[in-house]
Amino acid sequence: ECKTLWMGDIQMHWDEAFISSLFASAAEQPVVKLIRDKVTGYPAGYGFLEFPTQLGAQQVLETFNGQLIPNTMHRFRMNWGAGGRRIETSDDHSIFVGDLAPDVGDELLLSTFNSRFSSVRGAKVVMDPVTRMSKGFGFVRFGSKEEADQALQTMNGVYCSSRPMRVSVATERNKARQMPSFGAAEEEGANTTVFVGGLDPSTTEDELRARFGALGEIVSVKVPPGRGCGFVQYTSKEAAEVAISQMNGTVICGVKVRCAWGRS
Repeated sequence: ECKTLWMGDIQMHWDEAFISSLFASAAEQPVVKLIRDKVTGYPAGYGFLEFPTQLGAQQVLETFNGQLIPNTMHRFRMNWGAGGRRIETSDDHSIFVGDLAPDVGDELLLSTFNSRFSSVRGAKVVMDPVTRMSKGFGFVRFGSKEEADQALQTMNGVYCSSRPMRVSVATERNKARQMPSFGAAEEEGANTTVFVGGLDPSTTEDELRARFGALGEIVSVKVPPGRGCGFVQYTSKEAAEVAISQMNGTVICGVKVRCAWGRS
C-alpha cells in the first residue's frame, strides 16, 4: 500500500521544517524529503511526504490538495507518490538569471517574472553560505516551456532593482561535464577550477575576476603569460559548474572564450 504523497510547486526557500509545519493539524505527521534540482543543484521544487499509514496520506491529500498555503500566494499541489518513485520534473523549465543587484532576493526575483509570466513556479537567488550575501545570480522555474523561452527572449536587459538582468538557459550539469576538456583534467571529485581558453592577450586577471566573480566566491585567478588561457578557482564545485555552463562561449575582451574543467 502507498503511504507516500508527492508534493509539487515547493518554493526554493522552503525547507523540510516549514513543509512539516503546514501539516500540523493533520492526524498523522509526515516525514518530508525534498529533492534537489538536476539543473541547479538547489531544491527542485518538489518532494515526498511519507506517512505512517495509507489512510493518513489519503486524508491529507483530500484535505489539503488545491488549498491555499497559509501566508503565501501558492496552493498545495499533491498526488500519490508511488512509494517515492514519482518524479515529475519534465514540466519544469529553469532559466539562469545573472548580474543581479545585491538587494535582490527570492521574492523580488519571483515577482519580477511572476508579473509577466503566469506559469512561474519559483525563483531562487543563490546565497553565499558563509556571508549570507547574494552571489549575484539565481534561477527561475516555469511550468510552461513556451513562457520560459519567451522569458529568454524578452527579459535580457530588463531591470530587477537597480541593474539589468542577464538571462540564459540553465544548462544541466551533465552537459557541463561533457564539454571538451581542451587539455584540462577530467571533472572528478571535488574539482573547483575552471579552465578559460581562447583569451585575448590583453585579458588580465582582474578582468577574469570581474566576469566570473558574479557566479560564485573565487579563491584565485591565474592568467599565465603568453598562453592565451586562464584558470579560475572557486570555493565550491557547484559554482565552478555554473561558471562552465554560463560562461562557455561568452565574449571577453572582444573574443569568444571556451570554458571547461581545469586542474585544482
